[in-house]
Amino acid sequence: MIFAPGYRAMYPESNAVEMRMQWMDLDENGGIIKEVLLLHRDPLAKVVTGEASANTFAQVPPERLKSAYPEAKLILCLRHPVDRAFSHYQMLQRFVTEGRRIPLRLTDFKSDFLTDITRTKTNGKGYFAELSFYAERLKNWARIFGEERISIVRTEDLSEKETAQRILSDLCGFLNIRDYEFSDVLKFIINKSGNSVLDPILRRELFGYYERDVQKLEEFTGRKFNWIS
Repeated sequence: MIFAPGYRAMYPESNAVEMRMQWMDLDENGGIIKEVLLLHRDPLAKVVTGEASANTFAQVPPERLKSAYPEAKLILCLRHPVDRAFSHYQMLQRFVTEGRRIPLRLTDFKSDFLTDITRTKTNGKGYFAELSFYAERLKNWARIFGEERISIVRTEDLSEKETAQRILSDLCGFLNIRDYEFSDVLKFIINKSGNSVLDPILRRELFGYYERDVQKLEEFTGRKFNWIS
């Protein structure tokens, strides 16, 4: 498998003493910022390597990941399905502003959401709304990797620092690494998509499309996600 140099730079050789990479993020107004990071490391230390992606769960076949990393542990962050769809929609709007080509024409969130849901029912493939259906995808990932290798985090629980610290400590245990004090990290909000706010009335209306899927998710995981309309 061939990787782009920028991506490959994030995974230095085991004897490397430093890692240099370009980090892209969004500022508080949703604008793109770039920064070159230089990280030093002890080449004799045991390193746990991971990757965060918003697309893997929904768009990558778990069999493919399993074949490449059979012993991987997976951390799955699940967000209120309408909020996730709206965030994805904002990303597509930003792509259009940046001049990128996307496979659909955007008008307004509600109209485009309903079109995307219809598209999913017609040919099984949506671009942003469909990706918030979690239950069947999770069952498939659990079947391939095993439930014991998947730790699920409710994204909303990361908004409170004390709750977030507890969750992150639990994840350290899940990954079999030493616990860490994350208070300095939790001060910052990164990758913020902008200041647009979803109309709560519309949020309640669109939640109906996901309500049954959320019930199936709760039945499968044995936990309540408390996503109310």
